Amino acid sequence: MKKFFRRISNALAASVVAYGVLASGITPDRQLVILSQSASAQTACDTQIRYVTFTGKTSGSQTTKPNVNTNLRSNTTTSASLLTTIPPNTNLTFSGWAYGAQVNDIWTGDQDYRWFRVTYNGKTGWVASGVIWGNPPNAPTTPNCSPPVSSGVRLPWPNGITARVSQTGHGDGYINSTGGIALDIALTAGTPVLAPADVTVTRSCLARGTRSHRAIQLRDSVGRIYSLIHVSASSAAVAVGKTYRQGQQIGVVASDRPNDSSCAVSYGVHLHMGLPSNPFSIGGYNLGSSTPLNTQLTAR
Repeated sequence: MKKFFRRISNALAASVVAYGVLASGITPDRQLVILSQSASAQTACDTQIRYVTFTGKTSGSQTTKPNVNTNLRSNTTTSASLLTTIPPNTNLTFSGWAYGAQVNDIWTGDQDYRWFRVTYNGKTGWVASGVIWGNPPNAPTTPNCSPPVSSGVRLPWPNGITARVSQTGHGDGYINSTGGIALDIALTAGTPVLAPADVTVTRSCLARGTRSHRAIQLRDSVGRIYSLIHVSASSAAVAVGKTYRQGQQIGVVASDRPNDSSCAVSYGVHLHMGLPSNPFSIGGYNLGSSTPLNTQLTAR
């Protein structure tokens, strides 16, 4: 929870750029404006939007801070265009959050790079976390900008294609025994499906009622297990013992929707991607059960 113990003047100095004028009509005094100019407004390295619903309240007497308006901006920076202002003590339901420009928390004075996505009076934009009472779950105030640890594994579709995570936190019969995790990726039918590493086909099945809709289990050179499901491929392409070099094409994303619980069930076109562990580093991303829905993944 936000803390109560910092002095109001210091807190406003750190975050005045996220406010409008005082609700009483009094503009923050000259000292506060000068202090706010020294506050850092760095752009964070992680700009991914996390789509999650949570609640909060704008600053005001009920949250032990002055009655000040909160700025709703078009983007996650204090220089973005101002869409409107939100009155003090307004309860809000947020639809996501992302890292952006730093706005210090007015309750603690701590650095906070988070911005919250909200719709207010028909306008959707962003408010700085530092002036909101409330937090999303599992949301550190500063991003982890360390380079991802490379596993030498690539995303299994062509470079330059971006696709979103449409389901996460589930598994399949090919990876469950290894402690793996699966994500569904919203790729279009016909998108090439590539080998994520140097792999060997260890199992596969053909969904009943289809000509080429398959589930495939792969093992890499160090024994890690992957699955690729909803792939249209020939029987020769998925024969047990068939080997692929990283990036070689195995098949394409299937267009049909079988209902075969022993092999593949699909309610919409996508690629089911099973990974060896939870989480797992692939293509520069650390993916797992905590990966938010609609996360955008670009193969490179």
